Amino acid sequence: RALSFKATGWGRLSGVFLTGIFHTDRETGEAFSIMDMLWNTNDNLMELLSGRYTFAREVEEYRRLKFDGNGITLQDYLEDSYASPGIKRAIHQTIRIVSEIQKIMKAPPKRIFVEMAREDGEKGKLTVSRKAQLEELYKKCSEECDGLFAMLQNESEGTLRRDKLYLYYTQLGRCMYSGEPIEIGKLDVDYDIDHIYPQSKTKDDSLNNRVLVKRQLNAAKSDTYPIGGDIRKNMRPFWDRLRKNGLISKEKYDRLLRAVPFTADEQAGFIARQLVETRQSCKIVAELLGRKFGDAAEIVYVKAKNVSEFRKDQRLTDSGEQLQSSQCKGIRTIQDPLFVKCREINDFHHAKDAYLNIVVGNVYHVKFTRSPANFIRQGKEPYSLNRMFDFDIVRNGDRAWTAGSDGSIAVVRRTMGKNNILFTRRPAEKGGGLFDQLIVSKGNGQFPVKASDPRMAIEKYGGYNKLTGAYFMLAEHTEHKKRVRSLEAVLLIHKAMYEQDPERYCREILGLIEPRILIPKIRIDSLVSYDGFRMHISGRTGNQIIFKGAAPLMLEPRWHRYVKNVVKYLERCQKAGKDPEITVFDGLTAEENAELYRLLTEKLEGRPYCVRLKAAAETVRGQQEKFISLSVADQCRILRQLLNLFAANAYSADLKLLNGKAGIGILRVSKNLKNLKGKSFRLIHQSVTGFFERETELSDEVSL
Repeated sequence: RALSFKATGWGRLSGVFLTGIFHTDRETGEAFSIMDMLWNTNDNLMELLSGRYTFAREVEEYRRLKFDGNGITLQDYLEDSYASPGIKRAIHQTIRIVSEIQKIMKAPPKRIFVEMAREDGEKGKLTVSRKAQLEELYKKCSEECDGLFAMLQNESEGTLRRDKLYLYYTQLGRCMYSGEPIEIGKLDVDYDIDHIYPQSKTKDDSLNNRVLVKRQLNAAKSDTYPIGGDIRKNMRPFWDRLRKNGLISKEKYDRLLRAVPFTADEQAGFIARQLVETRQSCKIVAELLGRKFGDAAEIVYVKAKNVSEFRKDQRLTDSGEQLQSSQCKGIRTIQDPLFVKCREINDFHHAKDAYLNIVVGNVYHVKFTRSPANFIRQGKEPYSLNRMFDFDIVRNGDRAWTAGSDGSIAVVRRTMGKNNILFTRRPAEKGGGLFDQLIVSKGNGQFPVKASDPRMAIEKYGGYNKLTGAYFMLAEHTEHKKRVRSLEAVLLIHKAMYEQDPERYCREILGLIEPRILIPKIRIDSLVSYDGFRMHISGRTGNQIIFKGAAPLMLEPRWHRYVKNVVKYLERCQKAGKDPEITVFDGLTAEENAELYRLLTEKLEGRPYCVRLKAAAETVRGQQEKFISLSVADQCRILRQLLNLFAANAYSADLKLLNGKAGIGILRVSKNLKNLKGKSFRLIHQSVTGFFERETELSDEVSL
């Protein structure tokens, strides 16, 4: 039990829990320590820290009394917190950003929205092929499924990605509310997908909450729950059979059979799940921001899932009209490309997500306030969770949303179309291992196995390679009777020596003549500009400095949707171990691939990319005909590799399919700045938000 308690990460508060934090029983007035409760109840630590007990409140009160008015710094606060080192770095950066925004705005924020990220496993998890899953289940069914099984085997993976067709097979080709056989030829005409739990009450769009039914029965059911008693009575044997054969989950089965309406607490719970979700790092940030701004700013939590659904609810018709999903009944639409999140093109989606968190979070906050339970108990206002943005949202004069095509959504669309976004990285010193732990053979290596023993010479016993650089510095020194400048690494293993005597380090470790330090510390991920092409310092190899690109690629919104389709298809290829057939659901064509290839080529040939990626542009331009001759799958692979050339990382492109080679487009610059004659090479000092900048020219030469 003690180990279980320590594992929660409450750190230095363990002693407080054991000695000074108690829960007082409301009825008897008796006080219990947390150890008493762990011993005498079946509740685990997380249950004891829930709202059912007063332990969590006692801890917060203890921390408030400890920190308030005691001159505690942010570092002291984090040292006493339960955050990991990685989270502490993020928290430091968050507080710095908020402080600078306050300085720019000359006022504290009214509300601060904290995104609650999806739980582990909610995204990015591998799923079993729908067809393989159904085939396995059908083998366990009786002979009456033989006809359906034969039909299923003729279906492709692509067609089964249609939810209607997949539900058709999971329901053995029958309507879930009547049991009547479904005419597969009229699937899109006479049948609808119905949500068992109405979406007006809970935004559950999972397959566990969806069934395929006759259109008339869906219309008759409307938003009522539970399902009618006659349907439940007549269909139970069929549902039992589906459950027994694993064609529906226990959760779906229970939802179908339930005979009682939602309670007020359940409805409040459905709303609460849209509003709040707790994570340790977010709690710490919220607590710190609360201490910083007090009552001047409200802290509002926003679920990432709500923002994702808002993105998906923005639709585009065949004629190019932008609508919200509730306006699209019976209309063929796609997701509005303006709201498609495509990580492979650039990193602007982070800023746009932040903006949408404010939009969506403010609507939920104003509509339901902080207490969904009170909202439900009052029962004065109607609500529908799947139509939150169809009506004006106003409370006590605070307007969060104006409905209509000319209302708030028009402002959101204009903002999402902007790309004047500030992009920064956090410069930092590098720590960790001093070198590669694998000893190389004799005559090789950069550091002896045992530096204190002169007999352990590298020439005889080899040594360690790849010495870690903590950061860089700009040094001026003499070379061939000229004073030149170079960017030199400060090796982690010799960092103490450098910081004590920089010139000695330059002479003895780097072998520089008459060195003088011009800029003593240039951290990893510092921003530089090479003739207008921005890059972040990433590392070094030999006498060259490696960089990450800092010139985000910008494409029209329609290409965001297309590139996302490319990435999804390549993920399918990787999962299947082959190139699956390209269907209409993949949204890929050779013609559009060729158009995107030409567009990326033109981008590479234009500024600022041509400054550092000229060789890559020549390779790509010269192999255009070869690209067109490739299969659509291989074209997608090339397009994905080309996007690496624009990425804000130290990526390269593998263009072997274009008669090129791997490793194209790595951004390297000689550490000897004399080789940059005629070029501008500047160090850019950015504030944490990127709002303020100051430049220093690095490449000047001085003759003796």
